[in-house]
Amino acid sequence: MRVTAVSLAFVGLIAVRRAAADLSDVLQSAAAEVQADIAAAKASIQAELAANNNNNNNNNNNNNNNNTSNTNNNNNNNNNNNAAKKSSAAAAAKATATKKTTAAATKKTTTAAAAAAAATTALSGNCVITIPGTGNPLDPTTWTQPWTVANCDQANGMGTICDITMFDKATNKLYAYVPLIVNAGSTNFVAPSAPNFYVPNANTVMYMGCGTNAVTTTLQDTKNGAGLAAANCTASGLVQYAGCNGANFYGAVNAALTAGTFKAPALAVSPVNNRLCYTDFSCAMVDMDPQDNAPSIYLVSKTNTIAQQTTANLAMAQFTAAQGGTTVTIGSDMVVQNIVYDTALQCTDFMIPSAIDGLMMNTMGNTNIFGIANDLNANSQRTCLSPLNDAFVTATGTYTAADTQPGSMAFTKMNAKRLLTGLQPFATVQAAAADAKVFCARFLAYSSDMIFNAFHVVGMAPAMPVANNMATFLMQRFVASWAGLGCADPNIGIGITYPYANFMSNATSGIVDGITFAATSATPANANKPQDVINSAFFQLGQMCGITSNKVINVGGPTQCSSTAMMPQVSAIQTTITNAINTQSGIQVTVNEPMVAAAVAAAAAAASASETAAAGAAATGTATVAVTTVTVTVGPTVSLVVVHK
Repeated sequence: MRVTAVSLAFVGLIAVRRAAADLSDVLQSAAAEVQADIAAAKASIQAELAANNNNNNNNNNNNNNNNTSNTNNNNNNNNNNNAAKKSSAAAAAKATATKKTTAAATKKTTTAAAAAAAATTALSGNCVITIPGTGNPLDPTTWTQPWTVANCDQANGMGTICDITMFDKATNKLYAYVPLIVNAGSTNFVAPSAPNFYVPNANTVMYMGCGTNAVTTTLQDTKNGAGLAAANCTASGLVQYAGCNGANFYGAVNAALTAGTFKAPALAVSPVNNRLCYTDFSCAMVDMDPQDNAPSIYLVSKTNTIAQQTTANLAMAQFTAAQGGTTVTIGSDMVVQNIVYDTALQCTDFMIPSAIDGLMMNTMGNTNIFGIANDLNANSQRTCLSPLNDAFVTATGTYTAADTQPGSMAFTKMNAKRLLTGLQPFATVQAAAADAKVFCARFLAYSSDMIFNAFHVVGMAPAMPVANNMATFLMQRFVASWAGLGCADPNIGIGITYPYANFMSNATSGIVDGITFAATSATPANANKPQDVINSAFFQLGQMCGITSNKVINVGGPTQCSSTAMMPQVSAIQTTITNAINTQSGIQVTVNEPMVAAAVAAAAAAASASETAAAGAAATGTATVAVTTVTVTVGPTVSLVVVHK
């Protein structure tokens, strides 16, 4: 995830929550002090008034009986005056007590707020993680003590997560381990647990990925770099991302996938939108820096105690929501896929057991494997993989012509990142530059899925307070990514601008709460101009799916957008979009989405005996055969998927 005003909102979210809780505690404490002082002053006043009344009664009795000497009367008057003075003094004491406690409350509140702000602003966000012991992050002996991070804060969300994925070549199984990382010098943590459910051995090959919501991630050891070198680490230079041993790990997994000894679960069709579920390789999931950051989580208590996500720690009272405990993860395209869309579309994510206790979880490694097995190997037309215009590898954070030159820093860093995420590097910068254009074309084509799915995610609150709901957040995320990727540039991109005129920000809150489409009609102004055709097609799709131009996107909208009956219309609009992209860019892009299960069964039944035989013969490759108005595609991980023609 690129550091922008959008992504930095993630950083402050937990800090805001904790500051609010701390300030609430301060105010409650101060209020209690004020009430105690008021009660004491009130009791004093009541006692003095009672004494005053007694003196007045005695004075009146003496006057009525006319038996009291002038001296006694004067004494009573003096007593009465003294009582009045004491009463006034008590009232003054009450005012003073109230003023003092109010001032104390204000001071405590201001101090707490200032401390919270100072703690956040004092950190540079350039996270430096130190690996203890041997300094090799893939050495299990370094997992028995916490790793430390400097310049970032693990407690307020501006920290770093590293996760380790293990592949056992003998059993062909995957396991996860998430090292405990704490602030440098901190003792406020639950001691890390050693692997018990699975203990690494000679057959184990490991991969580690690290990500952050802060500015950068850098790994270091205490052995002059020897530990990191032993783990084949790319310790810095990829902005928020760092990792180790990617080529060896993914090489072993890919060999097992090819041999058939290891199989990742196949993607299912969502029962919600009737489309194939997504992976983090899917173009509909990515942003300007795909396949980065770690989707694993750790635990933080209200008192900022840090702990690993284990069954035992989750059962501890301090980490429960009831006592202010939270789980922390890094916002990224991986989280968009395995939390947002999987939840909204009722898709089942691929998870692996923790090496500590078998608790099922996600890591960067298994998430990428899921994408390799299902999208890269079986549905490659919808994959968007770390390109040359990735914002984490370009020289300035925005793709320019300088990045396309031989020997560019972007080319070197792109290949390093691809090796860390299981992807083949490019041989030449020219090939990489051509792929960057393909990335743009696919990214735009599959952004239509974002419109299609808006109805399903609109009711979800975004993790960052920058948009009124998840639908508007994802749309403004796409627009920001389109700019950073340089896709609108006719020379290095595809010369197409995004199909939105602007986003509307709420005048009071400042958050994005609406969208204006670039077109105002489903009929293009110029049917021969690809840009006009694309703009009108997006407008038409938005109208169909409940997004009205110049209106706030709220919960609601026509559910028929994802119904079986509406699928031909949706598919026709997406075909119009891709045809216009192809005309403009010269790149052949298709949006082939599976139909509902009933349609799959019907298409399979309609297939001829010869077509069925051809499909069966394609078990080791990919075969495509026409079946009336659909295409049957058979691949190594998906037995039969029917897509729109």
